[in-house]
Order: sequence, then C-alpha cells, then structure tokens
Amino acid sequence: MNLPNKITLARLIVSAVYFALLSFTDLAGGAAAAELPRNRWLLDGAILLFLVAAISDYFDGYFARKYGMVTDLGRVMDPFVDKILICGSFIYFLTLPELARQLPAWMVLLIVSREFLISGIRSLAESRGIAFGAQASGKWKMGLQCVAITAGLLYHAHLLGQEWCAWLIYGLFWATTFVTVFSAVPYVLAARVVFLQPRSGGAGAGAPGGSAQAGAGAGAGAGAGAQG
Repeated sequence: MNLPNKITLARLIVSAVYFALLSFTDLAGGAAAAELPRNRWLLDGAILLFLVAAISDYFDGYFARKYGMVTDLGRVMDPFVDKILICGSFIYFLTLPELARQLPAWMVLLIVSREFLISGIRSLAESRGIAFGAQASGKWKMGLQCVAITAGLLYHAHLLGQEWCAWLIYGLFWATTFVTVFSAVPYVLAARVVFLQPRSGGAGAGAPGGSAQAGAGAGAGAGAGAQG
C-alpha cells in the first residue's frame, strides 16, 4: 500500500473516531435547543478530528499526482471516505434540534443526492475507460462544505442561543446547498461524453476526446476524484 492510500485509510479511521465522539456527546436537559451540550470537550475533539480528515484529503491527492502513485484503490476509497465524512456530518446535524432549524431536511437530501449522483456518473465513466477527474466547482464545493460543517459544530459546542450566529449558520447552510447543487452542472455536462459514447467498440472508442472533456485533472487519482 503506497503513501496516498495509507493517508486515505488513516482518514477513514479518523472519520470513524470522529463520529464516535459525536455519538457520545450528551445534550443537556430537555430544552436541548437552548442549552449548550455537556461534554463539550468531546465536540472540540470531534472538530479537531474533522479538520484533520478534511485537510489530509488534500495531501493524499497531492502525493498521488506528484509521485505517480495513482491506484484503482485510491480512486475508489478516497471519494468513499469523503462521502462518509461530509454526508454523515450533515445527517448528524439533523439529530440536533437547534441545527435542524438552520438546516432543513430537504437541504441535506439535496446535498446527499448530489454526491451520489456524481459518484454514479464517475463510476459509469470509468467503467467505460474514461477518466473522470475533479472539476474546479467540485473543489470549491468541498471547501465550502468543510467550512459549513466546522461552523455548525462550533455553533453547537459553544454558541447556542446566539442569534447573530444562528443567522450566520443559516446563511452558510443555504450557500453550501446552492453551491453543492450547482457544482454538479459541469459534471453533468461532461457526462454527455459518457452517455453519448457507443457501448461497442471497446473502452477506448472515442476516449481521447472524451477523456479530455470529462476528466480535466483526470490524473488526480487518490485525491482529486474525491472532491467531485
């Protein structure tokens, strides 16, 4: 197992510990929406682990590209870890009364649906031998999602009841949902190459032109594809 894949595996373990810490965080009293949680140190630890998992996502892709360590395992595992980290965090927010007010379930549904849509398109493209790397919109989307999740966790841990912060979080969640949905547009447009390409004639039929359009930055391998 090469270095980028080791980083990806470490990110998976860190993500598991992150969700374990979140699950052990108790809410104080019955009026949870108005009170700070007990054991805030657990939330602080979870925030730190989330940042470690999010930031290290850059390094597995960087090393894979720089040193030619792109592998099939990395192309599968890195997006998988990202989906767990990002989608799992937004789903977790729905269990928190105060954050659920700022993040309606339909927003989470759109975010999760978008992630699985692009994963499906990428799987179809690569099954036909067409590299389908990350677009710039996907990288911006990933960055904004990480900012929104970090802000939501900090709000839940330390700033519940602060009206200005509640409005800030609400606006951030709206912006994240908007960017997440519309970041899918370049991928869907690029996917025309995949759907219009004939099934017969081998994986390479039409692939040179298709690969250039569908996979700008296609060699991202163990990291870039995760930010789709």
